[in-house]
Amino acid sequence: MRMKDESVSKKGLEGHIEGRLPVGRPTGRTLDAVDRDTMRMLKCRNWSKLAEERDAWRRRIEESKAEVPSYSPAEEEEEEEKEKKKKKKKKKKKKKKKKKKKKDWTTPRIINGLL
Repeated sequence: MRMKDESVSKKGLEGHIEGRLPVGRPTGRTLDAVDRDTMRMLKCRNWSKLAEERDAWRRRIEESKAEVPSYSPAEEEEEEEKEKKKKKKKKKKKKKKKKKKKKDWTTPRIINGLL
């Protein structure tokens, strides 16, 4: 049985990264990011040793699931929509501020004391 073309796993496996890599030293290693995340979520410094003991690892995962709020893609989409609306409002306010009032030349005015 083959994987469906729409599946996230297949897209990730066959995905092509577009663009260019930044010049210079990388900001961090992948293992450093994993260490930070496990420290933050699992409160564990040496996660690789803990992962070797499957029962202890499962217990730690279950404990951390109870502490972390549930994830919902719908909630994330709602937050993104709210951010877009905020940006649109800011743009509208900027456009209103940029519009200058046109001068009214129909009424007589004193220009440099000539009239």
